[in-house]
Amino acid sequence: MAFFPYRHVVIATRKREKDVLDIIGRNTSDRAFLGFGKGRRYFEGSLTDDGFKINRIIRYQNSFRPILRGTVTGTMDGTERTIVDITMMLPIPTMVFGTLTVVAFLSMLVAGLVNPGSKHAADGGSDSWFGRYGMPVFLYLLFTVPFIIEANLAQQKLLELLDGKLRTAADRKRLPWEGEAE
Repeated sequence: MAFFPYRHVVIATRKREKDVLDIIGRNTSDRAFLGFGKGRRYFEGSLTDDGFKINRIIRYQNSFRPILRGTVTGTMDGTERTIVDITMMLPIPTMVFGTLTVVAFLSMLVAGLVNPGSKHAADGGSDSWFGRYGMPVFLYLLFTVPFIIEANLAQQKLLELLDGKLRTAADRKRLPWEGEAE
């Protein structure tokens, strides 16, 4: 299990590969400086011939917005059905900050375990349970909960735009319409 939140989803849709990229493109603006020029689109980022790197446009500050990297692949069975394979992860600066913060608090925990009666700055100057043990848990939740909320919002919008069905990575080969009556 990774410390930082991460999500891998697969969306299967009946739309053609080109149409999927067009839909994502119509709802994605270029990254804008300080929020100017974003218009009314839902995502910002860039698209390639077979994928994208986007994140949600929001009107508030949130360093935990996931970066969505996706590839769009048509199936080889000639049915013009498409698989969108998406990886969601925190931005690199947020992960660096989180790593440094967690390392600092874990070092305080170790210092407290080595010298339990100490009240020095190295262990936070506190014998409280929260200061030593609760802070790493708090930091983990601080990174995880906002990420999950933002990832769910982005995922739901993509499902809505693409009229797709969510599949797990293990179900990547199985298409949502297999076994369904046409």
